Amino acid sequence: MRLVVTDSGLGGLSVCADLLKAPTGPTAKNTELLYVNAAPDPRRSYNSMESLAEKQEVFQTFLHRLADSYQPDHIFVACHTLSALLPEIKLPEIPIQGMLELTRKAVLEKAKEFGYSRLLILATPTTISSKVYDQLLPDTRSIACPGLADMISSDVTGTRIIENIRLFLSGANPPLSPGKVIVVLGCTHYGWRENLFLEALEDISIEPFLINPNRIAAQQLVKQWSPDDAIRFIGAHSTPIEERGTLIHLLEDVGAFPLITALNQEEVFSFFKK
Repeated sequence: MRLVVTDSGLGGLSVCADLLKAPTGPTAKNTELLYVNAAPDPRRSYNSMESLAEKQEVFQTFLHRLADSYQPDHIFVACHTLSALLPEIKLPEIPIQGMLELTRKAVLEKAKEFGYSRLLILATPTTISSKVYDQLLPDTRSIACPGLADMISSDVTGTRIIENIRLFLSGANPPLSPGKVIVVLGCTHYGWRENLFLEALEDISIEPFLINPNRIAAQQLVKQWSPDDAIRFIGAHSTPIEERGTLIHLLEDVGAFPLITALNQEEVFSFFKK
């Protein structure tokens, strides 16, 4: 069995890192995990594309070439931005799952269990503008965090990251009120720096019940994966040196050494060349 985890950058590797740590029960046999970077170019992210139609066309092309070239049994889109595109594009005829439904389900379950009525979504501008998480709870707020995903990929110390998180939170209009609230990290990059989000939220007297969908995704994928099986890292371009260095640091921190090995043996494939 070949399982593909893909993202518009390297945030989805956080899902893979959580997958390596997830408790294992009965697992698939003879499996291969492919992490595939869906970004067409290091200077051209999906969030920087000018139109929704362009994002849809690029991602649709990527998925079909991925399916034709690697013949996966299952694709998991570990990206909220790209998951929001799935209902609007023609998909290859293989099982494809995204982040949206599992995130919505987690929010509704926790709200019912603990009686929460407030929800705060922190995500990329593309995810926020798609309104995929709007009105999940009676008091739902969304804050777009432009550039934060790229910053997480380049800031090893985290100093600029927490400064920007604080800036985004303080710029909310109307201002965020203190108290208990469910907070969703609506970008898989954000899972790498969960501690910084908690610190920034507590600084403004918010008592967060934090939902990190990366962990939920890993728990769902664990039955399709055996820890002893192969891991490959594939992209349309080589990972830039600065981003690679930050990523290796983050992977070392969580002990995800098989992913470091895969990253160091990175394969490049022309998903976007006609």
